[in-house]
Amino acid sequence: MVYGPTAWPPIVNPQFLVGAALALCLLVALRVSRVLHDRRLTDSDFVREARIFAHAAIAAIGLWLGTLEIDRLFDAAASDAAMARQTALSAFWAAYGVLLVAAGFLRAAPAYRAAGLALLSVALGKVLLVDLSELAYVYRALSLLAVGLLLVGTSLAYSRLSSSFARRATVRRR
Repeated sequence: MVYGPTAWPPIVNPQFLVGAALALCLLVALRVSRVLHDRRLTDSDFVREARIFAHAAIAAIGLWLGTLEIDRLFDAAASDAAMARQTALSAFWAAYGVLLVAAGFLRAAPAYRAAGLALLSVALGKVLLVDLSELAYVYRALSLLAVGLLLVGTSLAYSRLSSSFARRATVRRR
């Protein structure tokens, strides 16, 4: 029997299915705890902390599953795909970070926004230290320019969104 990333196809494999089942169980537990809270059956510190942990675990499972599937997808290819794998991982981590930031704004959850920004920082560091090391100087300069423009755009969007959400929260409190 063969084990390892190439033994199973992407998505349809035991690792992904177990991770997805675990995330689904956590989502069901979050929903049950929300129903209990809405019916005023529970309001303990333990339940609040368990909900925070469940949200963090779901986010971590999503990142873990995506990373494993990208690794599995490129592991089947020749060693020429090593750079493509690294680039795909960076793009996935950055996109996942953006999704976490967006979820943080939509759910008014600063922890999601912080986790998303941290993941974006890790992806940026990986791009600068690993992915760009293989490029020729001209492409490296163009890539750094594109990354810089992306960072400026992200910071402008973040500051506008955070200030508009802060204004809405102030209006709701009154």
